[in-house]
Formats: sequence, C-alpha cells, structure tokens
Amino acid sequence: MKKLLLILFFPALLFGQTENPKRVQLTFKEAVKIGLNENVLLKQAGNQLEIQQAIQLREKFRYLPNVSATSTFRQIDGQQFNQVQGEVAFTKSNNLSAGIDVGINIFEGFGRIKSIKRANYDFQAQSDAVERAKQQLIFDISQQYLQILLSQELLRIAEDNLNVQTTTLDQIQGQVDAGALAKPDLYTQQAQVQQLEVQKIRSGNDLRINKTNLMQTLLLEPVVEIEPVEPNWNIDEIIATGYDLNEMYETALKNRPDYNQTVNTVKSNQLGIGVASAGYYPTLSAFWSYGTNYSNLVANSSQVPNGRFETIGYLNGDTNQPVISRDESTDRVSEEVSFGDQFFDANPATVLGLRLDIPLFDRFQTRTSRTIARLQHDNAILNEKNLKRTVFLDVQNAYLNFEAAKTDYYASQKQFTAAEKALEVQKERYELGVGNLVELSQANNLYVQGAASKAQSEYTLYFQKVILDFVLGTLNFEDIPD
Repeated sequence: MKKLLLILFFPALLFGQTENPKRVQLTFKEAVKIGLNENVLLKQAGNQLEIQQAIQLREKFRYLPNVSATSTFRQIDGQQFNQVQGEVAFTKSNNLSAGIDVGINIFEGFGRIKSIKRANYDFQAQSDAVERAKQQLIFDISQQYLQILLSQELLRIAEDNLNVQTTTLDQIQGQVDAGALAKPDLYTQQAQVQQLEVQKIRSGNDLRINKTNLMQTLLLEPVVEIEPVEPNWNIDEIIATGYDLNEMYETALKNRPDYNQTVNTVKSNQLGIGVASAGYYPTLSAFWSYGTNYSNLVANSSQVPNGRFETIGYLNGDTNQPVISRDESTDRVSEEVSFGDQFFDANPATVLGLRLDIPLFDRFQTRTSRTIARLQHDNAILNEKNLKRTVFLDVQNAYLNFEAAKTDYYASQKQFTAAEKALEVQKERYELGVGNLVELSQANNLYVQGAASKAQSEYTLYFQKVILDFVLGTLNFEDIPD
C-alpha cells in the first residue's frame, strides 16, 4: 500500500513546489544497470528460473535409492498373553521396534531418461525467457531514455527560439515607439512570443512526464531528479552499418531467446508424450529392509525338577512307617528375555525382494495424460511456427524502418541547413529594411521546424538501431554505450 501511494503521488513529490529534488546525472548504461537490478518482472523471471533448476535436480535425484529409518514404541495396557507368566492376563506391555528400509526403482516404462531430458529443456526454456526479459527491459529503457533526450532537445530549441523572438519583440517595440514601424507588426510579434511560451510549457511538461516514466521503470525514489547524459554514439558508424535481410533473419532465428524458448518447449512437450506413455508399461522395483524389536512380555521357558516327595504306601500297613518316593515330574519355569538379547541377538531380520507392477486398468488415466501431452506438443509446434513468421516480419519491418530512418536523417540535415541559411538571409533583409516581419517569421518557423526535425531524426535513428538489435536478439548490456 505504501508503494502504491508513492506511485500515485510520484509526480507531485518530484516536481511539486514544496520539494527541491536533488539533480543526479544518469548515463544510459547506468539506467539500464539499475533497471536490470531492480525490475520486478525480471526478478520474478529469475525466481522462476531457480524453480526450474530445482525441478531439474529433483528429476535427476528421483532415481536414486530411497533410504529411511523407522522406530516405533508402543505401550499396551489390557488383556494379552504374558509369556513370562504363561497365561492371558490383564497387564501392561512395552514394545519397541526399529528398522532401515531401502528401495530403488529399476524400470519405469522408459520414462526415466525422458523425464530428465524434459526437465533440462524446461530449464533452458526458462533461461531463454529470462534473457528475453532482459532484452525487453533494455529496449523499454532505451525508448524512454531516448525520449527524454529528444524532449530535452526540443525544450532547448523552444527556449532558444523564445529568447530570440523575445529579443526581436523588444527591438520591434523600440521601432514602434520611434515611429519606424506600425503597431500591427508589434501585435504580430507579441502573438508569436505568446505562442512560443505555450510551446515551451508543453515541451517542459513532456520532459517531466518522460522523466517520471523512466524513474518509475527504474523504481527510483522521488528524492532525486535525473539528468540524462547524451550517450557516446557514433552516428556515422550507425549510418555506415549495412544489413542483408536474409542474413538478419537467420541471425534472429539463431539468437532470439523467445524463439529459442519455443524450440525448447517443443522438445520438452515431445518428451512429455513419452513420459505420459510410461504408464502403459510395467514397473520394477527392488527393496531391502533390516529390522528388530523388543517386548517385555517375551520370556524363555524351561522344565526343571520340582524337588518334591510323595508317600506311595506304608510298610506292613503301618501308618507310622510310610514308604517315600521322589516325584520325577518337572515344572515349567519362564524367565523374561533381556533387551539386549532380544533387540540385538534374537529378533533382527533382513528382507530382500523385487516388486513387479503390471498395469491392467488405470481408469484411462494414462490415456488421458498422453492425450493432454500430445495436444500440448501440437500447440507448442503451432506457437513455434507462428513466432517464426513473427520474427521474419519483425526483422523486415525493423530493416525497412532503419533504412527509412537513415533517409529521413539525410533529408532533415539538408532541411535544417537550408532553413538556417534562409533565416540568416531574412534577418539581413529585415535589418536592411527590404524584408518584412511576415517573411522573417516564416523563415524562423521553418528554422525551428528544421531543428526539431533534425533532432527527431537523430534520436529516431539511434532508436531504430536499438530496435534492430532487439529483433535480432543481439541487444546486450555489454554493447550499450557509456
């Protein structure tokens, strides 16, 4: 919410009467660097790339063995068999078990390698998306930065023209006061000056708006006012650059990240069909486990002589002379087995086996998944074909616009030179008294138009070069002039 309020009141804070923002020079390369570091969409694309990298690692590690350790303690209070007492009784028992389980998938219907390759293509596709997002951001900043430079130049032209016409107005005022000129000439010049005042205000407002747009793109705080610096571009080198349309098209298909992204997406979806088809095949897995347990109700039983004697008769029937015999029967004796004997010696066990699962009927889940994967692959192919045509149109339009910008640049240079000479001649004629104010005003208007057209053509040519690099996929931070 705080950021929203900041954006809403951004222009007022930046250019209001109560604030004096600090002016800071900002080069073209610095602006792009700030944008690459602060842009929200670019950060989100980078986060998505990290997600794809995690998925890529997950697919690679998914085929390693699963290893887990388990331990369970149970206390039972109730009726149960007590081996120590040798009977069913209400008692409390403590039970402890522990084990290690290992499992590994041996065969998953030919989907193992395909899923790994698919994750690799998805990661590469997202890498291409991040790279294209960088180029798009550089493109947007370039457009806004050059628009500021153009607005500054147009404002300078408007200010210079206003100063010249204001000086002319003062001269005419003096001539009118001296009776050398009629008042209509004065009124005409006053109207001209007022018109230039309006033009200056509009140019200044356009400049402020363009600066605001760039600062919002760069997420700069409103405590500063940026002062763009003219990039160190060599316009003659730009004009001398030659292009071949066919070579440009091949370069774009090779370098454009968005097209490479669609190619990798097609490959990924093609492998997705194979991954979905894996459900038709049996799966084979192996498992191994080692476990042991302990219970306080487990006992060892043994038979021991009871040590008793019994009377088996009397001698001569005399009860005072009994005949005694040892009882040879035995009694069962139970003894609780210790924790160490149970847990480490008697109860450990190892299990090793294979598991084969053969799909018979899966409610058409595999069939549905394969259909979805096939349609996604078909859509990816359509996207690739459509983007391929779009790339060609982008390259063609950029090429034609660049050539037109060069032609316009040459024409504007000639227009400005001619208008400049015409203005000089009309000034001399007016000062000599052989020219009139209307002719001088017309010459001045042509000069201003020529100067504006010259500036417009220069920055248009710069920007058309940026557009060319963008559509070719070769727009990089390293190539940006200081």
